[in-house]
Amino acid sequence: MKELTAQAVFDEAFKPGRAPRSEAYKQGVLASLRVRIDRLPTVPCPYVVGTADSDAFFAGVEEGRDLSPEDGQPGLLDVYAYLDEIEQGENSSVQEAIPKNIPR
Repeated sequence: MKELTAQAVFDEAFKPGRAPRSEAYKQGVLASLRVRIDRLPTVPCPYVVGTADSDAFFAGVEEGRDLSPEDGQPGLLDVYAYLDEIEQGENSSVQEAIPKNIPR
């Protein structure tokens, strides 16, 4: 990701290969990311409370919270990228710290 924007995080989270999600879920993720990263006003749920779409929207909001960095801490995408580096052997300082007798 070049610039930390809500859309960039969303695009990375929903890149090809991910299990499909409903439009309502994805709207919730993006709404949450826009509030937390782009600092836009909170978006009210566009669905009737108690419907499957409303539940999906709020589940997406939760994922958006998980994906967002907060108070200088990495978001989940940062953590996943770091773990990918370790798995691929790209982070030698971490590789050296992993005991050799532990299966990977």
